[in-house]
Amino acid sequence: MLPLFSGIYKKGAGLGPAITFLYAAPVINITTMIYSAKLLGVDIAVARTIGSFTFAIVLGLIMAFIFRKEERQKHRQSLVALSTGKEDKGLNLKQQGILFGLLIALILLTYQEHWIVSGIALAILGIVVWHWFTKDEAIEWVKQTYLILRSIVPLVLVGAFIAGMVYVAFPRALVADFAGKNDLLCCGLTSFFGIMMYFCSLCEVPIIRAFLDLGMANGPALSLLLTGPAFSLPMMLVLFKIMGVKKTMTLMGLALVIATIMGLIFGQISGY
Repeated sequence: MLPLFSGIYKKGAGLGPAITFLYAAPVINITTMIYSAKLLGVDIAVARTIGSFTFAIVLGLIMAFIFRKEERQKHRQSLVALSTGKEDKGLNLKQQGILFGLLIALILLTYQEHWIVSGIALAILGIVVWHWFTKDEAIEWVKQTYLILRSIVPLVLVGAFIAGMVYVAFPRALVADFAGKNDLLCCGLTSFFGIMMYFCSLCEVPIIRAFLDLGMANGPALSLLLTGPAFSLPMMLVLFKIMGVKKTMTLMGLALVIATIMGLIFGQISGY
């Protein structure tokens, strides 16, 4: 979701809504919630669902408040660009809906490895681009795609390698000692672990199931569920280039605090 976040943020979206989207996109979906309920239990799945929605909104609101001065300046610059005609009108609402529908369909079909249907969707997308975009706009699209890939792919590879090394070296025998209690320390440690590690979508569920079997308490498990799928060391490295070090470190710090608090509350409520 980082390319989508980068696109909407640089295009003029407010920091709060952009951050909310960045967190919610990989975390909040029906498949994940059903899978969580089946493997982790209904109580944890419900807590994850409520916690994820709350997390996304609170995180976006706090980030928008902290950097409100910069956001006002960004908004004024956007208004100036509009008034001077520097910002093009772009596609109308109907065209935007069709375009994004095709893009989302292409992503989903490719992810599910429906290659023939994906090829058809790609051909339709090519026709849409041919008719709705000028040559310069199409070239700019390709150029921006290349620039995003060039900046993201090396960082993701390096970060994933480091995160993988840390994950393999993590002493799983100590799970019960470091994540077996519903206290501040355990929830904080698992929140930090989730922020630093790289979890592929849906992979966090069986991993946390294994941690629960090894003695992880419910509170730390929720903290890990709230941070693991949405954050990672590779993501942090990429966000440094998109938002800058200050905003990225603030984001990660807030994520750590919010996930810790939510895990602590759930742990106290569930009692185990």
